[in-house]
Amino acid sequence: MKNLLFAAVVCLVALPHSKAATPDEQQCDGNALQVANCENAVLNALERHLNAMYSLVMKMFDAGATEPDTSFFYDKKKDVVAAERAWLRFRDAQCGAEAVMIAPGSGTATVTGACLLAMTRERIKYLENLVASLKYDSKLCEKDADACRPK
Repeated sequence: MKNLLFAAVVCLVALPHSKAATPDEQQCDGNALQVANCENAVLNALERHLNAMYSLVMKMFDAGATEPDTSFFYDKKKDVVAAERAWLRFRDAQCGAEAVMIAPGSGTATVTGACLLAMTRERIKYLENLVASLKYDSKLCEKDADACRPK
C-alpha cells in the first residue's frame, strides 16, 4: 500500500504544473448534454467578463476626457452603447442562423453554444482593445491606473 501511495505522489509531482483553464481557453467535450452544460458555464463566465469590460468602458467615458477640447467623448460613448446593443442582437441572430444552417435538429444547441462562445470571446478582445486605447484619454485612469482594470 505504501508503494502505491508513493507511486501516486510521484506521478502527481512529475506532472507538469498547469493552471486551470480559463473560460477563454476551456474546451467542452463529452456527450451533447455535457457539452451543453459546459458551454453554458463557460458562456456565463465569459459574459461576466464581457460585462465587466463594458462597464469599465462606460466608467472611462463617464469620467470624461483628460483634454478639455475632447468634446466628442460623449458622442463616442453613445456610439459604443448603440454598437454593443446591436452586437448583442447580431450575435444571437447569427448563432441561431448558423445552428439551423449547419446542424439542424439535435446538433443545434452545440453549434449555437460554440458560436456564442466564439463571438463573445471576440467581443471581449474588442472591448479590451478599447480599454487600452481609452486609458490615455479618460480621466478615470489619470490618477489611478488600477481604476482602469476590469473588476
